[in-house]
Amino acid sequence: MKKEVIGIGIVVLIILVLVILYFSLTRMTSCGDCGLPKGNLTYSECVKDSDCAKAGCSGQLCVKASEAKTIVTTCEWKDEYACYQSGKCGCVEGKCDWNEEVNTCLKNF
Repeated sequence: MKKEVIGIGIVVLIILVLVILYFSLTRMTSCGDCGLPKGNLTYSECVKDSDCAKAGCSGQLCVKASEAKTIVTTCEWKDEYACYQSGKCGCVEGKCDWNEEVNTCLKNF
């Protein structure tokens, strides 16, 4: 009987933790005009272009500026990497991404 009560208590605790985790990850709040995309997400990779930076040996990645210096890639060159050299890495709808110029250029490869 005592083991059953403990087992049920553990199951209830696990379910409670999962419910709290689920709601904390999916919670939507309003932040006014904070630069986030419509929907007021509670988490955003970026808010402004300066939150993003180029990374990788060939400058082929667009990532959070705070992580750019820690990213290590192989050093190689592909012709399409030229698109990244002239393109702009910035904040696009709350995520670090390349501007439309880069995406248009990459369609040629």
